[in-house]
Amino acid sequence: MYNETAYNKAIEILNRDTGQLLQKFNFFLLATGFLVVAFATTLTVGTGPKLYVEYFLTSTGLAFSLIYAVIMNHNTRILFQIGKYIRELEVLDFADHLPSDKEKPYVKIDNIVNNAMAHKTTFPLLRNLLGDFLDLVFRPKEVAKRTVADHFYVVPIFFAVIWMCLLILFVRGILTF
Repeated sequence: MYNETAYNKAIEILNRDTGQLLQKFNFFLLATGFLVVAFATTLTVGTGPKLYVEYFLTSTGLAFSLIYAVIMNHNTRILFQIGKYIRELEVLDFADHLPSDKEKPYVKIDNIVNNAMAHKTTFPLLRNLLGDFLDLVFRPKEVAKRTVADHFYVVPIFFAVIWMCLLILFVRGILTF
């Protein structure tokens, strides 16, 4: 396989995965929109004392937002590693054959994904999300050099904070129907 072919295949995979990440983000926004509409409906219509729909909607929105934030953060980390592999291919002469010490693009990207998914629990993913978010807030210039598409996980974090605030207001009895 020539270096140019490996490079083009890696770019093709990166573009495909970036498109899928955007589709996941759009799905998150659409599903959150439905939750917000349901929540606004319960605010205007009311649910009665025994249904507790507001607790269900806010806790569902909180869980959904947190899960999506973790997934999107993890996916952006994988995309950055794929981009790093592409930058390694860019320094090679495209007319030459791929060096024997280099893996073919599908194998290399598959190894990147498998290494990223090698966690036994989800706690490292939560730690990565929190660390990346704090770095983004307090060190944005450094983060801009080593990440891609941070808004894909920042928006779900924003919604998670809103859902958590609403849930706290309900539990404390400050916001009632």
